[in-house]
Order: sequence, then C-alpha cells, then structure tokens
Amino acid sequence: MSSRQAVAANVRKATQIGLERMKGLPPAAVASLRETARLIDEGKVSAAEVTFLMAATQAPDHPETLRWSGVLQLMQGWFKRAA
Repeated sequence: MSSRQAVAANVRKATQIGLERMKGLPPAAVASLRETARLIDEGKVSAAEVTFLMAATQAPDHPETLRWSGVLQLMQGWFKRAA
C-alpha cells in the first residue's frame, strides 16, 4: 500500500468519526469538509483543496479545519508544512 493509499484509508476512517470533531462549524463548512474527504478518497487532491478552502474561509482556526489542512499538505507531499 502506497503512502497516498494509506492516507486515503485514514481519511475514510476520519470521515466516519468526524461528526464529533465538526461541532461548532457552520453547516456550509461541514458540507465543504465532507466534500473534501470524498474527493481525497477518490484521489482528486487538487479538487479537494478547492473545497477545503471554502471551509477554511468560514472557520480558519477551527481544529477540524486545521487538521484537514495538514491532511491536504501531507497528500501533496508538503511534509514540513503538514507537521
């Protein structure tokens, strides 16, 4: 299993437990993050970044938004930025 596949598997798991983490996010940000997860799962990282940015503009300091920022950076190979 490649590192990209492993990250995608972790994204699927995180999506299942993500509802608890999304408390306090506006509904539109929740929808954007769910779409981000779906796109990552399909390997469409560039498209996922676009939907993520919609959520990030609504709740830039929310822990779940910050977590997804790290996931996307990891998927794009930006390991130092993801840490």
